[in-house]
Amino acid sequence: MKPIEGVWMRYGMMFIAFVTCVVQAASNSYAQMEKDPKELSALVELAEMKFGPLPAEHPLRMLIGTVMEGTASVFSNRSHEKLNPDIAPEDWDARTVLKSEHIVWLLTASEAASHVTHRGVVIVGARIEGRLDFSFASLSFPVSFINCSIPNGMNFYQAELRTLVLSGSHLGNEDSSKQSLGGHLVSIQGHLLLARGFVSTGEIDLTGARIGGVLDCGGAKMKRLTVTDSGAQGIVLNAENSTIGGSVLFYDKFESYGLIRLNNARIGGQLLCAEALMKNPKGQVLNADGAAFSNAVLFKKGFVSDGEIRFVGATIRSAFEFDGAKLQGTESGGHGRRALFADSVKIGGSLQFINGFAANGELKLSLADIRGSLELDGAVLKKEVDPIVWTRDRVS
Repeated sequence: MKPIEGVWMRYGMMFIAFVTCVVQAASNSYAQMEKDPKELSALVELAEMKFGPLPAEHPLRMLIGTVMEGTASVFSNRSHEKLNPDIAPEDWDARTVLKSEHIVWLLTASEAASHVTHRGVVIVGARIEGRLDFSFASLSFPVSFINCSIPNGMNFYQAELRTLVLSGSHLGNEDSSKQSLGGHLVSIQGHLLLARGFVSTGEIDLTGARIGGVLDCGGAKMKRLTVTDSGAQGIVLNAENSTIGGSVLFYDKFESYGLIRLNNARIGGQLLCAEALMKNPKGQVLNADGAAFSNAVLFKKGFVSDGEIRFVGATIRSAFEFDGAKLQGTESGGHGRRALFADSVKIGGSLQFINGFAANGELKLSLADIRGSLELDGAVLKKEVDPIVWTRDRVS
């Protein structure tokens, strides 16, 4: 099995298994609530002391019940179009709208969080009013917001948690000058899943983050409506100085409109970009200067960039592969059109531009240190590759 196939199979099956568990849990949630309503009374009483009376159909009551039983809280089955955060709140059923302060209290206040089971919290199809602020919180259980609308975004500044799943959810709104997800110095023991229809309008800040598992952005859309003085779009995902134990995945029709920063990141698995569009015509689409990858960096068939890709001074311990990818460069400060800027990159395996790879712009790899082979089989280049220092016998 090829590495790329292994990644897709492993994480695809992981996600399918996770969703299956959620669906199975959700199918029993209402029945279990009707069976033992008295077991909810203690925590409901605490909530009413904090927030006032909670009518029978209040969404916090449902959330409390399902959280105590370790099942999913399914508030609606809205399609992705109807999760748009800019849809007026009045177009939502009141029973599907949760206040951020209610969720934060339930997950962080010791008297409430002690009732959360090891299965954690799974919220499906809700609209969240207000910004979810989990800054400095320590959550000993998984947290999932699936197909939720979160117009004001969320904070996990210096927070600690097991796993965070935001798949299918919409974060941020048309005021994309604000961070949709503030995760500076967050510590996630397992995976961060921003996949399967996840939409972010604004910056996702993961600077200095520590993620033990995979960062999965398969099928996500990240956009930034604000532009810099040069006309380039702003940062959509900033994982500078982060440490990620697993792979970083952009695939399954992933789209980004702005800059993805992986500068000086330490990534234990692969960087995979396949069936993905990264667009920032007047700037950079991906900056991994100084980053270290313990596995391969793969740009596969279906990947299209419209903007510059950078790996200056990066270390890649395995292959650096452009297999069928299409790179549309950008004008670079008087240096002409540039598609790839990777001076002084260290590559432990081969450097490949193969199988119909095409670039409109310079591929600059001056002083690159490549331990494996250099392959240009079937590549279509509109600019010549810069001189490469190719060294087989020097360990990077």
